[in-house]
Amino acid sequence: MPSYCSYCGTKLREDGKFCEGCGNPVLSGKDMAKEIESFLRNKLTEEIEQNVRNEIEPKIKKEIEEKIREEDNLRFEYEVEKAIEERISKTKKWSLKNISNMIKNNNIAQYTLVLLGVLIALNVIFFII
Repeated sequence: MPSYCSYCGTKLREDGKFCEGCGNPVLSGKDMAKEIESFLRNKLTEEIEQNVRNEIEPKIKKEIEEKIREEDNLRFEYEVEKAIEERISKTKKWSLKNISNMIKNNNIAQYTLVLLGVLIALNVIFFII
């Protein structure tokens, strides 16, 4: 059975070491199998790399961006909660102390104004939330 050049398809001479058509070396069965295996391995590697670039990398990048956004949101929420707690704490201390003094002094007008200020402050705090 005649064999043909794996590069150009020219019919090969039985004792030839090189193809008369293209000049490439004639490959034995083992060499041909190695060439095919190498070609397929390279092709598979290229397809895997392309799959990683086109499908996997964007998914990973999107997941990382989402995690960063979640972390930023959590950090922001924590800072807001901390600021609100500090304001409420300061408002309670100031208000309770002053209100008790005003009640002791029977200064109802001043008590009413302070209470109104506390309500406004709490309203502003809840408006921020």
